Amino acid sequence: MFKMKSIIRSLLVLLLVMSFTSCVRDNISDFPIANDNSKVFLSVSINVAGEDSRTTRAEDYTFDPTPFGGEDGNGDHKGETYERTVNNMSMLFFHSEKEDLTDVDVTIDNVIYFPTVTPDGKRTLAVEVDSKFLNDTKLRFLVVANVGDLSAYQGRKLSDVRDQLITDVFKRTDNPTFTKKGELAGYSTFVMSSRGQSSLTIKSGSGTKSDPYLIDHEIERLAARIDIMPHVQRYKLDDKTHLCKYCYNVTQGSDVIGGFVLEYVRPYNVLTSKEYVFRRTATDASLANLKYLGLEEADRNKQNTNYVVDPTSLNKSEATFKYPKNTDEYWANASYESFYQTRDAGKTHTHSTNPRASDEKPYDPETAYYILDYVKENTSFDNNEQYATGLVFKGKYYEKSDWVVATDAEIKAGGSSHPKDGAVGTDKAYTYVIRHSDPTGSGTTNDIMHYGIVRNNIYRVRIDGITGKGPDGMKVTLNVRKWATYTHDETTM
Repeated sequence: MFKMKSIIRSLLVLLLVMSFTSCVRDNISDFPIANDNSKVFLSVSINVAGEDSRTTRAEDYTFDPTPFGGEDGNGDHKGETYERTVNNMSMLFFHSEKEDLTDVDVTIDNVIYFPTVTPDGKRTLAVEVDSKFLNDTKLRFLVVANVGDLSAYQGRKLSDVRDQLITDVFKRTDNPTFTKKGELAGYSTFVMSSRGQSSLTIKSGSGTKSDPYLIDHEIERLAARIDIMPHVQRYKLDDKTHLCKYCYNVTQGSDVIGGFVLEYVRPYNVLTSKEYVFRRTATDASLANLKYLGLEEADRNKQNTNYVVDPTSLNKSEATFKYPKNTDEYWANASYESFYQTRDAGKTHTHSTNPRASDEKPYDPETAYYILDYVKENTSFDNNEQYATGLVFKGKYYEKSDWVVATDAEIKAGGSSHPKDGAVGTDKAYTYVIRHSDPTGSGTTNDIMHYGIVRNNIYRVRIDGITGKGPDGMKVTLNVRKWATYTHDETTM
């Protein structure tokens, strides 16, 4: 009897140990690894933020003046192929109890470099890795793409990576050109980084070379993009050269008092200072609650409740800018060489069913746009217009006596208002300060993130008309992807 009780007791202990071991194993890892010394193959599925192919909302190609604050906004817009191309990628692994990047003394345990990706750009090619470091639920990683091999960061502190600054967030040729489709040529290698920190979670795969473990991860571009929608019929100045100028009636109430021919556009206050590799946010200038990899947040009225922080947000006087803010008189007389010449708005929204611009239909105001330029993140806590990124619209102004107002029939036939033959206009410039969060369309600089440029957003500017002779006459609708849409009767510098 005693022996029987001892046997039963031993069996119960054994079962408990086996059960405990099984539970621990299940909690430690989802990877079916045979032993700690085995080699496995790893691949990463690349998801660029803002490029959800499932986005089919009407807001993706219309301009509803009811902008949304927060991270999601009114919809996404899929980037151009060269904008979303991942040439190489580094994964930086570290162990941390914390879900954020505040554990500054943690070291980078391992760096895996993926030198190439699949031809479709959707995932990295598999690389061989040691399996032993994958068996840990506290193992986390960050990703940086298109900067080459970051293996030198192995053994360094997490803070060295977290606080890293970068100057060149994309590459551009010395003389970027414009295609007939309304896109910029000469840009490439857009730097991208983690939109959030990740722990290792297998999506699929068995770890073999032919069937590697697959991990999902979302990355975002450090750059932002500015698009222009001229929103006017093109006027063919010369039928032989097909040189197109954009012509606008200048109105006062219901009366046409003159005309403006837009010839050049250029961003000003383009930040050239270094940018954080990873996004960070804060609710105020104290930075006491600074969040690394933080997302934008909004209240129930769709107004931003936190700031995106760039390295100069606290003191914009320390920033360096290309084309610093100046007076309208200065812009009107500035050299044309530093401006981008206007061009055909030959691109349409991702999900638009309307046709592209063509010679037969020179402009569809609801859909056609062109890419103007790429810029760095530029934010502040005080919305100081002196340092906010904006646009200069430069061209020729014509008095009413020198201006031909197109009839409805002429407009329907593809024509436009235009200067009289032989008329000589005067140089003029309008300016527009780019907003980031203004859900009412009548916000002030007291509102959080009223002005700003935030990474991985498209700022699409539609010119709706010009009112009055003053420098604040440009009427503009701004659509921010993936952020918001709002209309302003705009403004000068």
